Amino acid sequence: MTALDTVPSAKGQIVSGSEDGSLLLWDLESGRSIREFKHGAPIAAVAVRPDGKRFATVAADKAAKLWDASDGKEIAQLKGDRYAREFAADRTRTLTFARSEVDFHRAELKSSETNRTAQLERVRKATEANETADKALAEKQKKHSEAAEAKATIEKALEEARAETTKAAADLESAEKAVKLAESETKAAQEDAGPDKEAIEKAAAQAASRLAVLREKLKDAEKISGEAKEREKAAAEKIKPASQTVDDAEKELKKAQQTKSNAETELQLSDKAANEAAAEIAKGKSSLQDTEDFQKVTQSELDWATQYAADSEQPLRAIAFSPDNLTLATGGDDRWLHLWSAENGAAFETLKRHQGPVTAVAFSRDGILVSSAADRTVIVWDLKAEWKLDRLIGTGDSTSPLIDRVNTIEFSPDGKCLATGGGEPTRGSEIKLWDPATGKLTRSFTNVHSDAVFSLDFSPDGKFLASGAADKFLKVVELATGTVVKQFEGHTHHVLGVSWNRNERTLASAGADNVVKIWDFVHGERKKTIAGFDKEVTAIRFIGNTDQALAAAGDARIRLVREDGSDVRSFAGATDFVESAAVTPDGAVVIAGGQDSVLRVWDGTDGKLIVSFSP
Repeated sequence: MTALDTVPSAKGQIVSGSEDGSLLLWDLESGRSIREFKHGAPIAAVAVRPDGKRFATVAADKAAKLWDASDGKEIAQLKGDRYAREFAADRTRTLTFARSEVDFHRAELKSSETNRTAQLERVRKATEANETADKALAEKQKKHSEAAEAKATIEKALEEARAETTKAAADLESAEKAVKLAESETKAAQEDAGPDKEAIEKAAAQAASRLAVLREKLKDAEKISGEAKEREKAAAEKIKPASQTVDDAEKELKKAQQTKSNAETELQLSDKAANEAAAEIAKGKSSLQDTEDFQKVTQSELDWATQYAADSEQPLRAIAFSPDNLTLATGGDDRWLHLWSAENGAAFETLKRHQGPVTAVAFSRDGILVSSAADRTVIVWDLKAEWKLDRLIGTGDSTSPLIDRVNTIEFSPDGKCLATGGGEPTRGSEIKLWDPATGKLTRSFTNVHSDAVFSLDFSPDGKFLASGAADKFLKVVELATGTVVKQFEGHTHHVLGVSWNRNERTLASAGADNVVKIWDFVHGERKKTIAGFDKEVTAIRFIGNTDQALAAAGDARIRLVREDGSDVRSFAGATDFVESAAVTPDGAVVIAGGQDSVLRVWDGTDGKLIVSFSP
């Protein structure tokens, strides 16, 4: 037998621990064992909770065990350091996320390379089309030029024919006049009754001879005029088809020019697309390298955390329950004191001050914890931590740097910046950044929204701040430049909640229009609208590295939903309008509160209510 303790709530009962790994509950009056608890390793110390409902043992297996005294069942095994286990669990989740990011960026890089290949093929085809268009254009230009030259030749011939016709007509008219004049002179000579008959006859003969010559000339003129008209007619008949040929050639030329223009445009666009695709590949390779480096670092951290968590499991030497039945303390070779829930074994806190193995722990009647160690020290611990107000931001009067009510607050991922959101309703928004260590205002944004801000969330890398407001917009500010880089429109009422997914590519918003909207931050597009709420959705929060988000609403419902809109589970119990909700990074604990004035805590893995805190 190695350890003993009394059962305060049961007179005449004790518990004993022994090297055979058993804990026995004894009835002293009869000297008989009432119940046996199998620890499984040589027991070093035992403890009984003051109300007698829980027993605890520590043994050589580097673990403490919490037992249900009524039925002898093991409730929990307590070992190692809470923070080491939590860090290892966090690194495990982060590694899962890192692997998914590597897979995502590999797929993106492959897609970019496929797109680059397609764009290069597009460039090749565009180049060929441009060369073909060049040849076709040159051919059409040649045909158009030849048609134009042929038309010009015909037009010139027509002009010459018209000139000949005009001249022939003039000559014909002159010949006709000369003939008429000669006929008149001949007639006059023949009718002359003068005394010199011989002279008259001679004159008449001369006139007749001249008339005959002129009539021959008239015939020649008529023939020339007719020939000129025929040439003009022939030239005129050629001009119409020549003009048509020119018109057709011009239409073909314009088509060729348009084809050439289109080919040049497509070549320019394809070149640009190919260059952009090449840039995307470079960006994709860089992103993949970053995520692979992140995965390696995370794996290294996980390996270290796993080993550290294992190393933190040191032999335990002492154990004790607090007088209020709430806390169980253990101490051992790791030199630390560990505090656990005396009801279910959940880890509370780790106290680090001793420089040697802890050899004994005990609680005073008023709840003060005392520990001794091989470093020859005894430490008295006050476990009743006092919360003190560190500072106020704002004064609450007209001199306050905050214009109106503060509707939302959010810490940056590194905890070095506190953002507040609010503004005067219907008049404007107010987003301010503060140094929480000093309370000093570091930056102010007054023109992001046109109405009061209701929700804020920093991106996981701390580079962006998302905000939702009464103006129905979700907006994202790049903190390095102070500019709004994205704005999302789609809600038909106030945006009451906003949350970033860990991958920084997705945002979720909760609206007073009774819906949750999922947004693609990269492309600025809406991905999904999740309905099914009967009243305003007041809060939204992505869980850790998953695609699941916790949503709370005025219909007294708290839902766990995926990005695709499917339900995971719900958390029942709220009886009135739920105002806010939160969830731990591992999704294990969900907390919500609202207008029924009750704060409720659920098990996030199964939706069961753990505890309620009423006013």
